[in-house]
Amino acid sequence: MKRTIKNRLAITLTLTAIAFCILFILNRDLPPISEIKEARKALSEARMCSAERYASKLYYLAENTYDSSMLYWNIENKRFWPSRDYNKVRELAADAKNLAIKSKEYAQENAVFVEQILGQELHSLQTRIGNFQNYFDRLPLSEKSVKNNQMGLLMLREAEIAFSKSDFLLANSKLKSAQQNIIISYSDAEKIIANYFASYPDWERSVRKTIDASRKEKTCCIVVDKFSRECLVYHSGILKEKFDIELGKNWIGDKNHQGDKSTPEGYYYVENKFDEGQTRYYKALLLNYPNESDKKRFKKNQKTGIVPSGTGIGSLIEIHGHGGKGTDWTDGCIALRDSDMKILFPICPRGTPVTIVGSVKPLHELIH
Repeated sequence: MKRTIKNRLAITLTLTAIAFCILFILNRDLPPISEIKEARKALSEARMCSAERYASKLYYLAENTYDSSMLYWNIENKRFWPSRDYNKVRELAADAKNLAIKSKEYAQENAVFVEQILGQELHSLQTRIGNFQNYFDRLPLSEKSVKNNQMGLLMLREAEIAFSKSDFLLANSKLKSAQQNIIISYSDAEKIIANYFASYPDWERSVRKTIDASRKEKTCCIVVDKFSRECLVYHSGILKEKFDIELGKNWIGDKNHQGDKSTPEGYYYVENKFDEGQTRYYKALLLNYPNESDKKRFKKNQKTGIVPSGTGIGSLIEIHGHGGKGTDWTDGCIALRDSDMKILFPICPRGTPVTIVGSVKPLHELIH
């Protein structure tokens, strides 16, 4: 009887222990695997939206919070399993997930904003270059200005490529470099142009006087517009022909002496004509440079040291053919395409007035 009671008691104790163990196992704190996976997934989606670029503070806070959750997980895993507590891990994983989601949303919004603003700035610089680069390329500028301009155009191209690939941060960085270099080079150019156009009132009077004389005398005259690279032919005060021209490399300002590759400005006339076979430039109209005004200015410049000692005033300034090269290449002459010289040559007799000015239009009409 006693043995039976003892057996029953042993069985009861055993079953109770087993039940307690099962209950403990069922109620123990399990690792937060699903929470960690969700946080990791949220971070991955944020990275795909470039949150580390466009929402860096939120994104890196999410990453740090996730790293902290993993740190606490490792700490708990080193504890004796019945005493492990993963609540802190769950809390940090949930925070990391929420921060990652917010960083993704903010990155998407910010990227759209950056794209819009950057697109506007790119368009603005492209427009400015479109309006001014052609004039810039014509100017006799310092090597430094030219290099700044070249670097600016290169940086702009790289910005455009980065923008097309939606790499807006790189595009913005390249654009800032482009703007800086372009602004520096254009500022130098604009100063030169502004100083040059201070003479516009004189040019305007000269052109008006020449055209008025053509109208009154029913004769032909030529007006050379250096800035716009145009040869304008009038008869009886009416514009009859317009030709593209090329000049000397140092075309801004007046001609000071022989070899300066400058095209003179002032009142001239066709002193002689050279037909095909009489000149190396197809056909040519020889101007009466130097005129009396040129000689007077040359002597003054000699005294002040502007003209180097032993340098002559120069001569043989012509309107001639072989133009169309797309660059300023003459020693100071005015070059037209041969097809244009073929038209101009017969309509301009000896004595035809030729007025050479910086521009027939004010600066504000040329550059916007």
